[in-house]
Amino acid sequence: MTATHELGHVMDHLLKVHLIGPAHVTTEQGLYASEALHSALHPWWTAVQSTAVYQILHATQRNRVRFGEVSRGLTLDSPAECFACSFAQLVATDTQNPTFLAELQILQKARSPRYWSDAEFVPVGDAMRALFTRLGW
Repeated sequence: MTATHELGHVMDHLLKVHLIGPAHVTTEQGLYASEALHSALHPWWTAVQSTAVYQILHATQRNRVRFGEVSRGLTLDSPAECFACSFAQLVATDTQNPTFLAELQILQKARSPRYWSDAEFVPVGDAMRALFTRLGW
């Protein structure tokens, strides 16, 4: 799932190139469509933010900032990290690959979960599928 998660970051970047054009993609504006929260991603981001997993990640990040543990780069509650996790879980659930599904189960039970339960992922996965369908991907 790690490689698929990283592929999710690649897809997020390609999505930005596709949505705004390669001439407008700069590191100053962020590498990912999810960082800019492009309007095409609003249904997906709304679904993510409504989940218990996101609420836990977001509360944890707020506490880390409050206590001076500011992290550099992407945080676990960032749109880019959530996009990569969404993509990896979508691939696992849609392909029904036994290896991916076994790893997903371990990650879902982790002490600090970054992946959703199967039931909680339904609206997130549906929003991602709808996005990719709209784009013809």
